[in-house]
Amino acid sequence: MLQDLTALTTTARFNINAIFDQELIFTPKDYITITNEYRKAKPSDKVKLVGSDLRFDNDNKGWKTAYLTFQWFNRIHQCQGLIAGLYDYLPYLALINNIDNNLLAKLPAENWITNLDPSDSKVLNDFINTHFNNIQEKDFFSDFLDGRWLGSKGRHYNRRPDEIVGSTFSSVTQLIAEDCGKLVKFIELYHESKVVRDLISNLSNARPISTSYGPPKTGGKNIIFYGPPGTGKSNEIKTRISDSPTEITVFHPDMQNSDFIGALKPAVDGENVTYKFSPGPFAKALLKAYEHPDQDVYLVIEELNRAPAMSVFGELFQLLDRKVNGASEYGVGFPSDEFREWLDHKTNMVHVEIKLPSNLSIYASMNTADQGVYPLDTAFRRRWDDEYIFIDWDNCPDNCPDIKLAIFDTEGSEKETSWKLLGSEVNKVLLDNNHPEDRLLGQWWINEKDVPSIDNTVPNKLLNYLWNDLLRHDVPTRNEIFKPGIKSFSTLIKRKN
Repeated sequence: MLQDLTALTTTARFNINAIFDQELIFTPKDYITITNEYRKAKPSDKVKLVGSDLRFDNDNKGWKTAYLTFQWFNRIHQCQGLIAGLYDYLPYLALINNIDNNLLAKLPAENWITNLDPSDSKVLNDFINTHFNNIQEKDFFSDFLDGRWLGSKGRHYNRRPDEIVGSTFSSVTQLIAEDCGKLVKFIELYHESKVVRDLISNLSNARPISTSYGPPKTGGKNIIFYGPPGTGKSNEIKTRISDSPTEITVFHPDMQNSDFIGALKPAVDGENVTYKFSPGPFAKALLKAYEHPDQDVYLVIEELNRAPAMSVFGELFQLLDRKVNGASEYGVGFPSDEFREWLDHKTNMVHVEIKLPSNLSIYASMNTADQGVYPLDTAFRRRWDDEYIFIDWDNCPDNCPDIKLAIFDTEGSEKETSWKLLGSEVNKVLLDNNHPEDRLLGQWWINEKDVPSIDNTVPNKLLNYLWNDLLRHDVPTRNEIFKPGIKSFSTLIKRKN
């Protein structure tokens, strides 16, 4: 089963960044064990243990010598998931080469489906459909052919497997040198020898890396939670995300694309005023997704339709198309070099475009009944899953506040009633008079803090909504809910008090 190389690359870079200064503490016995394992795996190589290094002699090239420090196993260990995952892809390159020995020289190729010659694209499409039945594996291998999983443009695939592994490792770890190309021998040894892997894992200074936390998370989604006001949309989101890493924002009419993503803003550096990238909620959520690849991460947008959402998202709209594993189907360019440099620095990665990682979900809430809101066009809305949050009086008091309210009957006598009874009865009157469902009262329309503790009277905000917003021009329905003799809102408030 192929794994997501994009996620594995993110995890490897996170591991390196998280424990960058860690050095492994070897004993003399450890050096001997690794050297013996190497000689068993590659008996034809001439190697010699010299202190904390392994010396490679090549008498076929004029007795050239290379030294590899055993500390390289530290970086290899941090990239173990990526290395193992990449080895699963390499046999398929040999199969493609058997079909067309010129094709690998053109790969990887960004957007290969459209950018390669149609005949080459057909060969690759046919190959994918022949060798993979799982949709997710098809997506993973397509990304592998695309090459952007590495975060930078890599070298072509018409090379030996060990060269592909070595160059990938160099790119991820940002090595200055590879000691005459011998480092890949350590990578192969680590991959093939369980003895070496276990030894490195158990060294005294080795700490857990994120592969110990579980595989990279997948399944990111875009979900809009909508329904009448007071049904508990925000609470539903809060319940689902639990304690996961989360970034929350509230949309408003003045929200702009730069507010959402982030922008260059002045900052004080000692006595100087400089400009730095100040991340918005989107950039912060994206960073959290890279920092916690093994966890679900959420960007929560409250009141999605209180801002012109299409304008606020801008080109990020393209990211909402997702693959089966939850990652973005397409990438978009960075709106500024400062954003890209900030993300590169924070993640210790090189990013050529923006994509939603597979562990980043976007949850949004909105009230369809609110006045003065912005519409969501069809192209934007269809990229979200919709979840309607119903009015639910039946499960009170478990699913609504247990509130007692003082009201007056038509005879002017004060009596006590429950919020459940009052709210549900008002809704029946509204429905009987053909008011739409999204204008009804949700069970969380009010809560305990809204009710005056002295007299438990009906909160003014509820009276104002019914009298001035909902029933301003519907006097017959208003007279069913309020005493017919009340002709003005001020009279209603006075009588209530």
